[in-house]
Amino acid sequence: MDDLPTPSDTTAAAVGGYEEAQDGQSDSYVDMDSDHAEDSESEDNADDEADDDDDKISSVISDPDIRENAAHALCRGRISDLVDQVRHYQLLYHESQIELQGAQAKIQELADKVAKRRQGRNTQRTWEQDLRNALAGNTPLNYPKVYKTMCLEENMSTVPDTTHPDVLLVSPNQGNGRRCAYPYGMDETQQPWNGPFPFMKLPLNIQARIFKEWLFMKGQLVHCFSRLDRYVVPPPTYFTTPPSERRSGLRGLFYWGPQSVSLARDCRRPSEVLRVLLVSKHFLFMGVHAFYGLNTFAFSSLGEMFRFCQGIGFARLDRLQHLEITFVGNQGLTTRVVNNKKISARTHSLYWLQECNRLRTLVIHINETDKSYMRRKYETQEAIDYMARKTAGQPNFRKTRALRNIQGVDCLYQLRGMNWVRFYDLCQALRKEHRGLRVDVRDWSFTEDITNTACMDKVDLRREASSLPNLRPLVPGFE
Repeated sequence: MDDLPTPSDTTAAAVGGYEEAQDGQSDSYVDMDSDHAEDSESEDNADDEADDDDDKISSVISDPDIRENAAHALCRGRISDLVDQVRHYQLLYHESQIELQGAQAKIQELADKVAKRRQGRNTQRTWEQDLRNALAGNTPLNYPKVYKTMCLEENMSTVPDTTHPDVLLVSPNQGNGRRCAYPYGMDETQQPWNGPFPFMKLPLNIQARIFKEWLFMKGQLVHCFSRLDRYVVPPPTYFTTPPSERRSGLRGLFYWGPQSVSLARDCRRPSEVLRVLLVSKHFLFMGVHAFYGLNTFAFSSLGEMFRFCQGIGFARLDRLQHLEITFVGNQGLTTRVVNNKKISARTHSLYWLQECNRLRTLVIHINETDKSYMRRKYETQEAIDYMARKTAGQPNFRKTRALRNIQGVDCLYQLRGMNWVRFYDLCQALRKEHRGLRVDVRDWSFTEDITNTACMDKVDLRREASSLPNLRPLVPGFE
């Protein structure tokens, strides 16, 4: 049996353990005191270093030159930042002004469209009355605006150089300097006066040849103009007739000769060119057949063709055989709507071709390759490029004008009994480096289609009506 510990032993053990624990605790206290002493020493060193830094900073701040330079550097930095901000806001302001101007222009455009729709279709010409009032001194004259309005309302291009390729409208100082002369030097002012000549006693074939030599401009086109000269303001006596809904008030002019032409200086009035027709009915008959039947008449716009055909009348239209048309116009003036029906004022002049019963040759200058006339411009570029690749090398190329869809093409398909019809690209002919060069349109299949149709024989009734004895009479009762 184990001996139980006596109280004295237990007490001694407890006292011994306590003493050991007390000895360990005292050791730890000693260690903690040493660590605390080290920390206190490091803190004292840091405080000393901070005091040294403060002393240095104080010494720097106390230096007036350094303090002034630091302030200047700080100000320069702030000024640079402010300048950058000002430039940024100026750029934003400029961009906003551009957007505002674009928006205002769009608003004005829409307002004009709304006003135009409320006003209705423009069926009455306005340029003539404006010019009459200005020439009479009632209103100030803004001639460039009047000229542009005239082109818009009279079915002509507003682009100055867009005319027949063989002519170029210039100022009087740039013209050829002389009026178009008769061939072979047959100007009546150069002929000596030897008394009356028994012209009527000559054989008819000799008379016809004389009229041909006189009125036939061999190898030259007779250009028919009816427009204002954009370089010269017309005189107050320009208008010789009162305003009329059926007449524009524009004077007709004839021209043949070099390419550069001044309307105010180089052209001739029809009354001057055809004064011989006033001699007698016989002279009228012979002269009309020579002048209108042999010459090739060229028009610089659809509007000028319309005014020419309307002015000469149906009887002289019957004698026309050769025409050249520049297929350009405008929609500034429209026709009245009757029972929700209308006709195109732009291509109305082509209806006159049906009245030219003896028409044999026709040349049309049409803009085919200009980008502004490209078909279906609303399509995406991907679709355009795709079809361009597919139609490359074909006559009906995607990036050109669709000639079969031009307005008024039906009037060309109705022609019969023609010798030939030709189409030339106006875009190529109007280039400055080779103006007047005649280049066939790319879509030769369209030209061939029109030619094959127009060269078909006329029906019997129309063929009989186109023979010389059956033409509409020039002087009723004389022929």
